[in-house]
Amino acid sequence: MITKKKINHIVKSNSNVDKLSIREDIRKSSEIPTINVVAALIYKDGKVLIARRATGDENVLGKWEFPGGKVKNGESEKHAIEREIKEELNLKIKAIDFVTNNVFKYPTKVINLKLYRCSYIYGEIDLNDHSEYIWEDRKKLLDYDLADADIPLAKYVKENVL
Repeated sequence: MITKKKINHIVKSNSNVDKLSIREDIRKSSEIPTINVVAALIYKDGKVLIARRATGDENVLGKWEFPGGKVKNGESEKHAIEREIKEELNLKIKAIDFVTNNVFKYPTKVINLKLYRCSYIYGEIDLNDHSEYIWEDRKKLLDYDLADADIPLAKYVKENVL
């Protein structure tokens, strides 16, 4: 949390710049909400599931992503990813463990995107929030037009055998 005391310290240490501008920039950045989002790393037959977003925020429409969604208040991250994948893709999965995360700032929000390795249990994909999906080799994930927040996750998956 950025306090008034911290703002004043930053302004004092930058005496040759516009103090009002610094205060305004810091105030605005501290007002942007951070949203906890989980994403599923699902392997099936040696391939990774990614899907192309058809609904939601304009920053991700038409972009490829590791499917997932927002964590609700009071909900565990593992439960959230299992719920989101059931809602979005009609798949039953089991969240195994946390892999990596990326904190990314979009124009109106900051998301903390957490990738979880998940086991595919059963189900046929039924797209609700996506226009298409593919089971892809992990080394080819960066060949897709990924959502900005997903790019570092895809790089991590590409470089690490999970």
